[in-house]
Amino acid sequence: MTREPVTISRRWLVPSAWVLAAIIAIAVLLKTNATAREVAGESALAIFQVLTAPFVLETTLAFLGLCAVLAINQYRLQKDGDEWVYLEKQTDDPANGGSADDPPHRHDAVVWQEKPVAFDTATAAFDVIEGYLKLGLSDDAITELESLPERSQDSGPGVDLWVRALVMTGKFPEATSSFEKGAREHPDRAERMAETALTVALWLDANKKDSSEIDRWLQRSRCLDACATRRLPAGHPFHARAQC
Repeated sequence: MTREPVTISRRWLVPSAWVLAAIIAIAVLLKTNATAREVAGESALAIFQVLTAPFVLETTLAFLGLCAVLAINQYRLQKDGDEWVYLEKQTDDPANGGSADDPPHRHDAVVWQEKPVAFDTATAAFDVIEGYLKLGLSDDAITELESLPERSQDSGPGVDLWVRALVMTGKFPEATSSFEKGAREHPDRAERMAETALTVALWLDANKKDSSEIDRWLQRSRCLDACATRRLPAGHPFHARAQC
């Protein structure tokens, strides 16, 4: 990224130097040679008379205007880029549960200003679902989760989002079952699941939900990671309710 301005400046350096050298040579010639000054003056007068003639003047001004527009546009392209974008191409992948009959999802339209190195469709979907949860649109989040392939739903981020979405819709038994299944089948995700349980407890507390339900999720978090609350700000009430 930092090499592009250097390349452009070097590309213009040699032509600019030649133009400057030619201007200096002509100036020296006109200053030292009277014949050269006379020829240059008569040539300039003849060119001026031709360019200011009817029809030729209008054509000349139009040409100069076109050159100015092209020069400004070229400068803008070098400064801001060509404004081309990259669009994700959707393909029907039976392995991911896709088919030609499936309607496009809202997260399918992805525009990139720069060419992406790699694109993970599942990660993009998780980002959309996370956005729904932050906006409180739990029903939309569940709809998007249900549209994902089964392996994405059973992944670490998928289980976390399922649990949070179910809690936000008030489906506590389903959320508890999903959480316990994920913790039982994937012990390697203990710390992540503890963070999920703590996130649920924080959401319940912020929305003035039942205190006993908050304690249950804090207990689940503590069972998986005894110090899951250590990242909370000092003085947070959860420190007293869930001691390490």
